[in-house]
Amino acid sequence: MFVAALIIFAIGVVFTIAAALTPFVLDRDAPTILYLGAMFFTPVGFLLGLAYAILGSRPPRV
Repeated sequence: MFVAALIIFAIGVVFTIAAALTPFVLDRDAPTILYLGAMFFTPVGFLLGLAYAILGSRPPRV
């Protein structure tokens, strides 16, 4: 679950960077898909990582 969270979060960061750089590179606004990808992938990856950390910190059941 940690690897999946890391990959999803990284995809969100790439979308965020692409959305930020697009106006400088193309000299126009970024496409909506970049903003939507950033708004979806980054928080989902963060929440999965948070869930992994919380669930992984529990003591094992006996």
